[in-house]
Amino acid sequence: SESYFCPDCCAGKRSIIGDVVWARFSHFRWWPAQVFTDDDVDERVKKTAHKPGEFPVYFFGERNFGYVSQRNIFPFDDKPEKQVSSGSRKKTFNAALGEASKTHKAIEKFKTQLREEWDASEGCPAFRVLKENEYLVPKKKREIAAPCNCSPDSGCGPLSRCINRELTIECSPESCPCGEKCQNQRIRKSQFKKVKPFRTPDGRGWGLIADEEVRTRDLVIEYLGQVINGKMLRERLSKSNCFGSNFYFMSIKGEPDLFIDPTKKGHLGRFINHSCEPNCECETWEVDGQRRVGIFAKRKINAGEELTYDYAASYLEKTEKQKCLCGTPSCSGFIGGAKKKVQPEVNPNLKNQINAFEMFVKSNVSKFKQDNPDIKRTKVKDGLKEEWENNDNEI
Repeated sequence: SESYFCPDCCAGKRSIIGDVVWARFSHFRWWPAQVFTDDDVDERVKKTAHKPGEFPVYFFGERNFGYVSQRNIFPFDDKPEKQVSSGSRKKTFNAALGEASKTHKAIEKFKTQLREEWDASEGCPAFRVLKENEYLVPKKKREIAAPCNCSPDSGCGPLSRCINRELTIECSPESCPCGEKCQNQRIRKSQFKKVKPFRTPDGRGWGLIADEEVRTRDLVIEYLGQVINGKMLRERLSKSNCFGSNFYFMSIKGEPDLFIDPTKKGHLGRFINHSCEPNCECETWEVDGQRRVGIFAKRKINAGEELTYDYAASYLEKTEKQKCLCGTPSCSGFIGGAKKKVQPEVNPNLKNQINAFEMFVKSNVSKFKQDNPDIKRTKVKDGLKEEWENNDNEI
């Protein structure tokens, strides 16, 4: 089902959250007020009697909240027929009117600025950038990772025998024997690749491209957002139409009741599109006892190439099927659907390339072992294969 957009709200005919309006509570006179949500008021206000569909407004001058319905408000620019013109309430009313007018002008100026920025960026979705996950649920206490078994000179590199790396755990600075040479603290140090959002030309909305070359197994970016539990997730899903057709929720592997939501607060990873033949994959790593999601390159990615991962493998799906627009040969037409079997192309030069690779291994194996003294014997060929592929060769 498609997302619903209210024509009146889009046209500015109905007031939305944050707007200054004229409101009337119960049988009282029209009074200048501002529209809020339940999330913006304290528990005392929430407990006041109100009907489904009513929402809280803040009455200027009175400095209190009340619940009203859409029929009990109208735009601030349209003056009510009767205003408080005399009596003991006139002074309070005039003060409220002055405060409301000032707030209304500021909000309208901000809306105009947002519209101009929206047009300038071709409608790039607005969100607040986070440097780390924002927990809306109790956060675990920091836990220092156990010391790994690496020698001080190995640096806990990708081909080392680092036990923490094998278990997808990042080393802690306090306990790692490699000290500042440790290469297994990429998420902690935000060692991300240069990326930038772009408007896709084929109707898939916004996407993310690599702004530099990315090597196999490099950390591209972390998937950041607000960490919420299942109850919060269900509440947000019920209101997800407010966010348009985009859907960003991701489950955290190993945490059955925790989810990441970068809809309003997050990072550029939220722009990465789905593909049935992705060049990236999501992995959950433990950093100081917290589970964090990194997006890693499955293969070499050239600068200017779009970044993608498989939503079905790492994504919290909606109940209804979502159409897939990736356009790859194996695409089933729906995210999470069974992929088509594609007959691999026969490379006429395959035999020559295999021979060339074997020659490369024989020529470089001694030097590779010397440069990586702690590497397992079984991983020598894998390491040389990665080096071969990152040099624009194929097998």
